[in-house]
Amino acid sequence: MGLTMARIPPLVWLVLVSFIAGVLTIPLRKGIEPEKQDLSGLEGMGQSVIIGSLGGLRALAADFLWLQTNYYWQKKNYGLTETTARAVTRLQPDYPFFWIETARMIAYDMPVWRFGKDRTTPKTVEKRIRRQQAERGLAFLDEAAQFAPESAAIPAEKARIYWTVLDEPGQAERYYKIAFEKPSRRALYARLRAVILMDLGRSQEAEEWLEKVLSEMKPSQSPSQYRLMEEYLQELRSGANPKEQLDV
Repeated sequence: MGLTMARIPPLVWLVLVSFIAGVLTIPLRKGIEPEKQDLSGLEGMGQSVIIGSLGGLRALAADFLWLQTNYYWQKKNYGLTETTARAVTRLQPDYPFFWIETARMIAYDMPVWRFGKDRTTPKTVEKRIRRQQAERGLAFLDEAAQFAPESAAIPAEKARIYWTVLDEPGQAERYYKIAFEKPSRRALYARLRAVILMDLGRSQEAEEWLEKVLSEMKPSQSPSQYRLMEEYLQELRSGANPKEQLDV
């Protein structure tokens, strides 16, 4: 039974849940109006209408489809994994978790699935596939930022992909800076930017960045990150570059 249900296409589940939700909530609609959400950025009028009809049950439908996504992920089916995950983000577009986890699947997991178990793919092809999937993940995060503009985790995830997959530290440090400057002001992102700057040999810029961050930050906000950045700054001021001793 569970296996049969798992094989039902996600679109069928979406339509079924939409229909049930519409019927069950008819008596409630006059007295209870769920919070309005701008769905105009979602492609296609039909999709917006279907999603909008779910009303307050969008979160429940998203959770259910996320279980489907994880089933396809375990099966390493990159086509259905991405399709179902994208449906989840349409149901909960302002919830960064789904966007970020999907981007990670696209950028990190799916290239390996495309290589196959034997990993006999030529290095040039493997590199091309990794770049394709990374760029696909980055584009997905660009879309996410439109719905969750205050999220620091979204640009931070872009930085991570640029740094660890595409080997573009210059882009990575730029996005860590953007992430740190979001309202949450996470010290980790400030420190990682300093790490990259030092690794690139941009010691003066790293020193100025650390001075700025530490002057605006209380040690109690993030004691461990504050201590590490203080250590980096002390070494930079002494003329040393601590990049070889860094433990990111």
